[in-house]
Amino acid sequence: MTEGVAFREVRAVDQMRTVARLARQIWNDHYPEIIGQAQVDYMLRKFQSEAAIAEEMAAGSRYFLIELGGEAVGYFAFRPEPAGGRMFLSKLYVRKEHRRRGLARGALEVVEQECRRGGFSRVRLAVNKRNHAAIAAYQRLGFRTSQGRMADIGGGFVMDDWIMEKAVDTASAPEAGR
Repeated sequence: MTEGVAFREVRAVDQMRTVARLARQIWNDHYPEIIGQAQVDYMLRKFQSEAAIAEEMAAGSRYFLIELGGEAVGYFAFRPEPAGGRMFLSKLYVRKEHRRRGLARGALEVVEQECRRGGFSRVRLAVNKRNHAAIAAYQRLGFRTSQGRMADIGGGFVMDDWIMEKAVDTASAPEAGR
């Protein structure tokens, strides 16, 4: 992985503000071609605002900033799904110019370490069916498609996603040192 990388858990309002700023930048750079600008704007307000982040954290989601050389270049979030024996990776976003440097792999290592600590055997995520670059990246990271899902998210919009899962090796628990 790239030197100078840190994964910092979001705990303060200014960090939530940084996540929301990154979301606006990353989403506006990547998603209009996939889902259209109107849905991007809607989803940023509904799911990626400071208020939405605070609400998710209060409900048990953990957010982390991905920092490279002290600069926030991405973020990820996950929450346990105890009934399913898994962790749900709800967000993993890296600025375009910092992709393909192992940052997503490093973030996933943090999530897998938390799976082991919690006794979870899988990581699950949802990815837009038209987000081919992300699907390929998740496949390289060991995820496999398990099913499709279409969800009405309000505002006249739907999320048309693949659900992907990855088994977590629960026998080994390497220290990530983060």
